[in-house]
Amino acid sequence: MSTHAIIPVKHLHDSKRRLAHLLSADERADLISRFLDTLLLTLSATPGIDRTLVVTCDPAVVGLAQRRGADVLLETAADGLNTAAARGMAHAA
Repeated sequence: MSTHAIIPVKHLHDSKRRLAHLLSADERADLISRFLDTLLLTLSATPGIDRTLVVTCDPAVVGLAQRRGADVLLETAADGLNTAAARGMAHAA
């Protein structure tokens, strides 16, 4: 049995809206992109994690995930993180 890390990711410019009073949409997108990059690097170096799957509809996230060697499940629409996580689990199974 293999272990998958499943990461649902919103469109970068829609992320962390609660920080909108402090950061612009571009700044929030950059922040999440950096967080995701660090997470993907960490998971790739973690013993026991066999595959990483990113579930998203954002082309920028797709590119970052692919550059870091993660598998991508491309959504046609953003239906929420819980739905994305469920799709990721079904895909991994």
